[in-house]
Amino acid sequence: MPACNEGATAHEEILTFAPHGRTFQRLFITGDGYRLVVPHVASFDITDGAGRAHVRPDPGADLGLVDVLTRGTLAATMLALSGEIVLHASSVIVDNEAVVAVAGPSGRGKSTLTALLATQDSPVFAEDVLRIELTTPADLPTAHRGSTGIRLRAAPATSILEWATPSRAARTADGRTQVWFERSDIAVAPLKAIILPSIERGTDRPSAVRLSSAEAHIGLAACMRVTGWLTADDRRREFAQVASIAGAVPVYRLVTPWGPPFLPELAEEVHDIVRALA
Repeated sequence: MPACNEGATAHEEILTFAPHGRTFQRLFITGDGYRLVVPHVASFDITDGAGRAHVRPDPGADLGLVDVLTRGTLAATMLALSGEIVLHASSVIVDNEAVVAVAGPSGRGKSTLTALLATQDSPVFAEDVLRIELTTPADLPTAHRGSTGIRLRAAPATSILEWATPSRAARTADGRTQVWFERSDIAVAPLKAIILPSIERGTDRPSAVRLSSAEAHIGLAACMRVTGWLTADDRRREFAQVASIAGAVPVYRLVTPWGPPFLPELAEEVHDIVRALA
């Protein structure tokens, strides 16, 4: 079932994501589906019940950036329109059996933390977009594998690549360094824990604390991959999804020292903490 309400009219705007007052994306209902618009970059016509998309780059747009948006923003939007739960999270497989997700808005350190975990032989499960499936109240939700190239900002990339050796590294159109470490062969696995990273000044050692149900709900509300819904039905749906995740999966705040540098010793300490949580 599409995420938008049944009473919406053709060409009605149903989502606007405008962090810090700058419009990043808008979503409209059209005659035969939806149109996702990223101003000055591209529009994406989504049809066939959110199962197919046609990419229309704007004149002069950077096609590399269009590709980045297609793999992240478009994919997440199509999943959300299909009724799926999609976290803004990267993730790893711990001890070859369970998924630990690192969730948060852009700039919170989730890709840096995921890269540190990947250097400690925890295969990357998904980067930036994590699809979650709720089963029964007695079972942990399951997570579905996604793309696994971790996109790092300049400072953490430089620091980590001084001592870690990914299988491949490349510059992206949005100015980041994408690195590939070991990739998980597991397609679907139980989601054992969600980590909300916090990189803080004045902290010497990493530490984790489990959040209360209310704290987890508030934290996860900022971690939905597609946000900015305008209709009441869609907002209620998003609230219910956040509540379901917060009630089913332990959520932790993991504090790490401010960096760079991000050294091997920090990676080992963080990995030991995460293994204990999983």
